[in-house]
Formats: sequence, C-alpha cells, structure tokens
Amino acid sequence: MPVVTPAGLFKEELTNIVRNMEEVPMLFRGKKIETFVIPPSLGTFSLRLIFGDGIDKPRLIVTGVQVKPNDIANDQFNNSIFNVPAVPHQIDVKKITITFNDKIITTDYVNNFSRNEAARWYNDFKNFRKSYYGDIEEENQVDYQDHYLYRINVLDLSKQPEITTYGTANIRLDSELNGITPEDCTTTVYALSFFDRMSMLKSDGTKQYVVQ
Repeated sequence: MPVVTPAGLFKEELTNIVRNMEEVPMLFRGKKIETFVIPPSLGTFSLRLIFGDGIDKPRLIVTGVQVKPNDIANDQFNNSIFNVPAVPHQIDVKKITITFNDKIITTDYVNNFSRNEAARWYNDFKNFRKSYYGDIEEENQVDYQDHYLYRINVLDLSKQPEITTYGTANIRLDSELNGITPEDCTTTVYALSFFDRMSMLKSDGTKQYVVQ
C-alpha cells in the first residue's frame, strides 16, 4: 500500500482531524468478476449481481460470453495457440435489459453480429475505454474486427444521482440472443463490475480507521 507523508499546513490539518475524532468520507473504485454457467438450448437468460451494505455504488458492468465445446480439453482450450473465436459457436447477444433495484434500464437498439449490426455495442466499448482509462486516442482502440471476434458488452450505470443510496443494490441482467446457446458445449458468462465504494474514516484521537 502506498504511504503519503503530508507536509506543512496539510499535516497540521490532518493532525487536527485525528485529534478532534472527526469522521472523514473516503471513496475508491473497486471491481469484481463473477462467472455464470448457462444451460444449453436457451434463447434468453438472466444474471443477478448484488452490491451490498449500502457502500457499493455500481458504475459499469462489462460482460462477455465464452463457449467451450465439451470434446475439447480445458488445457487445449485455454492454450494461447487455440483460436477461441474460430470455434463455430459464437454467442450473438441481441439485447440486454438491466433492472437496477426497481428501475428498468434498457438500450433502445438491438444487435445482430451475424448481419454485422453491432456498431453501437462497439461504440459503447470505445466510450468505456475513453472514460474509464482516459484513453482518447482512436488508434489505441480495439478495432471493429477484433471486437466482432471477442464480443464485449459494456453497460453504463454511471449516470446516477450522487445522493442516491442503497441498502442493497440488486442488478438483474436479462439477455436475449439471436439464436440459442449450443448443445454439447459449456457456455460461460463473465460479468466484470466496476463500482464506487463509500467508506468512512473515524479517529480514536490518535489514529484513523475504517468504520464502514
């Protein structure tokens, strides 16, 4: 963990906060990844993500789907020489509807990779890179052909009122496919969530510690 040594007036101000036992809000961005195995022959499926205790505010969710034929060994499938996108079992996500607690959030467009109609998924991914990583150089972006092969869906939940608080943040992702999940394969969905975690620092008069 990095250690910062304050200087001058800032050190005096921090010392006074500790001595006066003031509570100080602290915010940092966290992330977690969850995996879900989807049964075969489904044209729709739902995922549930939970952010608990009123301290996690979800901002972005990035999802991707991987299909592994059951007759291929795990070590071969995970080998970098094996070209996963070349497997003829690509999942074509048509639409994702988000239910955030009691609020339904849905995109106003549908996608079809088989008809090369996924430009808006691609734009969402590029905007995520630009906003989250601060990378605005177009030549640094993943090109459309690579995005077509490695299909990443970005769901933006960042536009929430800052005063919004939750006892527990429940998110359900309802996915509709162009087609169905294949037989004789293991279909796995990965959901990478970025969230703001809000905590409080409190002092006992000599040091600070996290109370929430």
